[in-house]
Amino acid sequence: MDTSWFAKRPVSALRPGDHGWLAYSSQEERDEIIGPFVREGLETTEKVVYITDVPAERLPGLGPGQPIDVNARIRSGQLRVITLREACLDRGGAFEPAKMADTVGREVGDAFGQGFRAARVTTDHSWLLNGPGRPDLGRMLGCEHRVSGTVSPSTMAMAICQVDRHACRPPSSPPFATHTRSSWK
Repeated sequence: MDTSWFAKRPVSALRPGDHGWLAYSSQEERDEIIGPFVREGLETTEKVVYITDVPAERLPGLGPGQPIDVNARIRSGQLRVITLREACLDRGGAFEPAKMADTVGREVGDAFGQGFRAARVTTDHSWLLNGPGRPDLGRMLGCEHRVSGTVSPSTMAMAICQVDRHACRPPSSPPFATHTRSSWK
């Protein structure tokens, strides 16, 4: 058994208490990993929470040709698609890590009250790194820490936070020029 704080394992092996981080290189790669995570939850008695501004029918694993009735799953509460504004932005539109952690905690608690055996949560943080202005790596990592603190002790929550590798600048590029190469290992 791997008792380290970091372990690599396939998405199908995630279990309650796990909080994974997916750095993907293409939309296809992301969809190949997140699609099964979403579908497997919806094919069982688990709640799936996807924090995004993308419509439900365009989420990985739920597109055309998939046997899942997206609207029925939304109506039943098994699929919850939450906008970024609702989940993690303050009134001025700025990212608020504590609000994200509160949203995850609330959704996990609601899942238990709704009779689901577990909750799967996912979101893509790439927008924090490639939006206007300076990339917000610090706030993203702070959010990851808070979400981990919400998910890890849980007996019914698992999460995958996503980021596009192309949104992450190498350590020698501004604004991360002060970091040494060893700090990125």
